[in-house]
Amino acid sequence: MASLAFIIVEALLGAGLVLFRLVAQDESLARAMVMPLHLANTLILLLCLTLTAHFLSGGAPVAISGRTRTFGLLVALLVLMIGVGKTGAIAALGDTLYPSTSLLDGLKADLAPTSSLLLRLRILHPALGVAVGAMLVFGAAAVRVPAGDRRGAIARRLVVVLAIGQIVLGFVNVWLLAPVWMQLTHLLVADLLWIALVLVAASALARPAAPASAAATSA
Repeated sequence: MASLAFIIVEALLGAGLVLFRLVAQDESLARAMVMPLHLANTLILLLCLTLTAHFLSGGAPVAISGRTRTFGLLVALLVLMIGVGKTGAIAALGDTLYPSTSLLDGLKADLAPTSSLLLRLRILHPALGVAVGAMLVFGAAAVRVPAGDRRGAIARRLVVVLAIGQIVLGFVNVWLLAPVWMQLTHLLVADLLWIALVLVAASALARPAAPASAAATSA
């Protein structure tokens, strides 16, 4: 039901961007506000779809009781990833509307007080991306998944690999002056990292299996 709700919201946000012409070279504040909201909704939709697939394929229900510290850490990492995604949407919009001719020109535009607000905010994304990427690497290492949970163990390793890869892709994207194909690759890896982190959270918070009764064990 949550997946369905966020699919509808996703469609409405996309339709709104088109109907109100917040596309192409539009530089309005409305577009700068809707784009990060659109991406945040996409991530939440992915979370709902990932959990739906996880539970339907045999994933154990989640139990938070007694794991408030782990739960708090995972929620913090998820929220920080949404924050990075929002700054990424703003940076991508700035790259689209004000393409740079060289890396040096782009850096000058980011720091110039007369530049568009979108350009001056662009520097937030790489700074926050590196910081959150490091938090994901160490945070994933600190989270424990149940023994024998192969899906959770693979997802935890993927979080580390994808977080490091995403930082590298981010710098390559800046170096190449943010071509569309690289922006799409950067976004794809971000979505895969998000899915892996959601699976880690589901595995780390999985309700322990009830111990078998003596009668069942005897049988």
